[in-house]
Amino acid sequence: PYTPYDRFHQKLKQLLATHEVAIDNSGQNERFRLILDPLEIKTLPVAYGANGELVREKIHMHMTYKLFDEEELILDQSLFTERFHQVNHSNLLANQTEINLMQQDMQLDLLQQLITQLSHL
Repeated sequence: PYTPYDRFHQKLKQLLATHEVAIDNSGQNERFRLILDPLEIKTLPVAYGANGELVREKIHMHMTYKLFDEEELILDQSLFTERFHQVNHSNLLANQTEINLMQQDMQLDLLQQLITQLSHL
């Protein structure tokens, strides 16, 4: 969900500003509206070790967005990115930190895909 302090939305605003896209949160200028659905994250097992423990997993991040021109839907797109992660059972804190950093990188990847698609309109 959107909060002004959410890292994902802060980065989105920064990228839009870098590409000279004005942001109006007042509701006065509603010609163009961009609606982002919540990010979906799935973790899928890829490989198990000899002892049956998970050793490799795939993290899949998916986002759908809609762009409206006044009330007309002009884009309804899905974006995704994937990463593979080596599971570290001996250091759970390092494992979780690595996953968090990977997910931040994946969010940035999705935002860059979004900006690239919007820049071609």
